[in-house]
Amino acid sequence: MDATGREGWWYEGGGIYRHVWLEYRDCIHIAPDGVYVAAKPLLAIGGMASAPAAAGADVRLQEAGTAAQSQEAGIAVQPGEAVAASVRIRTEVRSRKLEAEIVQVISTVEDVDGNAVAKTESSLTANPWEDTICEQEISMEQAMLWSLESPYLYKLRIKILVNRTETDSCVTSFGVRSIRFDADQGFFLNEKHVKIKGLCCHHDHAGVGIAVPDSVQEYRIAKMKEMGANAYRTAHYPPTRELLDICDRMGVLVFDETRRMSAAPQDLECIQAMVRRDRNHPCVFLWGIGNEEIFAQHRPEMARATVTMRMAVRKLDDTRPITSAVVCWDGKQRFDNAAMYVPVTKELDVMGFNYCQTAWDDYHERMPKQPIIITEASANSGTRGCYETDEARGMYYVMDPDNETKCKNGKKAVKRNNGENQWKACDERPYLAGIFLWTGIDYRGEPTPSAWPAVNSQFGILDSCGFRKDNFYYYRSWWTDEPNFTFSLTGMRR
Repeated sequence: MDATGREGWWYEGGGIYRHVWLEYRDCIHIAPDGVYVAAKPLLAIGGMASAPAAAGADVRLQEAGTAAQSQEAGIAVQPGEAVAASVRIRTEVRSRKLEAEIVQVISTVEDVDGNAVAKTESSLTANPWEDTICEQEISMEQAMLWSLESPYLYKLRIKILVNRTETDSCVTSFGVRSIRFDADQGFFLNEKHVKIKGLCCHHDHAGVGIAVPDSVQEYRIAKMKEMGANAYRTAHYPPTRELLDICDRMGVLVFDETRRMSAAPQDLECIQAMVRRDRNHPCVFLWGIGNEEIFAQHRPEMARATVTMRMAVRKLDDTRPITSAVVCWDGKQRFDNAAMYVPVTKELDVMGFNYCQTAWDDYHERMPKQPIIITEASANSGTRGCYETDEARGMYYVMDPDNETKCKNGKKAVKRNNGENQWKACDERPYLAGIFLWTGIDYRGEPTPSAWPAVNSQFGILDSCGFRKDNFYYYRSWWTDEPNFTFSLTGMRR
């Protein structure tokens, strides 16, 4: 990646900054990211087991129901409770041989202790220089669910044999869980209602830039969970594999987002690569195909691009819905409703709003059958440990009564109630699936509302090192059952 050109308005970095592996393969092998596991609990519905989603089915009809439909939905399963489950497996066997071969595909499900709990075998003909699909299904009588409270993970071990000789194998982690968005009641995990309490995060960290070690990723997620967050938005690009592994293990939902909203071949290739790589992670519950496309998000061309991107995702994963983060702004003026965007946003499985609180209720009335989630909202933070604004020193205190005169941004620097108001408005509306606050952690770039010499954003609930700001305790008081906190002259303390 070349960091010399302008890309985002944040620090995107450059060079090789994630793990890189050189893989040596046999002529007949499993295609890279060529295993798809869709595990679904067979939850009780009116005394009957619900069927797993059919391949190629429209997620909007299966996952996004009306209030009437939700009343007939499955009974919530408690964490740690075992249920029957169906596991669909799709393996792409790649041949780079010049003649056809008979291939045996052996798939084994292992529990956390490494014990085999289910197994299936299939034979197929691998045609010369082609990819051949092997479809399998496994029934599990006593499957443990993946949940926020108990993120149980299974392993799927696949072996490829040719003439009884193993030519390739892979191990994929997966979880058994159900997700559902409801247009009136929000989001359900394993038929249990969950209000999304999410954080948007860029991928840089103090001292390491964007080459963030796995241990630092885990530290960041642990801090967010400590605050009560249960979801993470990968703003605005695919995350590292390791971050998703961490969220799988720690029980954090992930809103997984691509970089560009476009139906151009190279951009479709990017989102498909993201979906292929990340679709087996139980933490991933929502695909993001765009963010604040202010010059295009209302145009007919974007409606067609949205359908194209949605179907490109659907071919690879038919279990998760897609959204886009829409802001009611065209680059010049802001709007108090989203009426002009409906021709495009109606093509989304779930409507995503960045800010624009005045549009939420209006949109719900216009599109009563479409679920809504707040993809971005103000966290209302500032400089850690600073209790007055001094722009010349890069210090911003959100509660300073003189911010309008102390900051070059004037009225735009007055943000004292933004965070509280947006979370309160979301919490009061059952139809909203939840909220993602901007941001979980400070990041390099976009130093709003302060100008130079500030070079970092001040939006974060945690600073760029991951240290708690005062707002951490405010949200923790809302998002957890921890005891109340009290004020001192130097900030909030327990």
